[in-house]
Amino acid sequence: MPLILILAGLFLGMQVFQINKELFSTLLAVGLVLAYTSIILFVDKKKKHDIRSYPQIVFVNRKVSND
Repeated sequence: MPLILILAGLFLGMQVFQINKELFSTLLAVGLVLAYTSIILFVDKKKKHDIRSYPQIVFVNRKVSND
């Protein structure tokens, strides 16, 4: 998804901006990725991680080698 946002920001910026297209397109692309990352991190912190959802180890077999 970040790669798509970078490409979209670059192409959109090339169409929208008239002066310094490359600079502003790059800044737009980086801004989109930063916004996406901050939203994902913010939403992930809001979720409650339930410890019971982790897998439970039920059996461990000890293997002894005869050297």
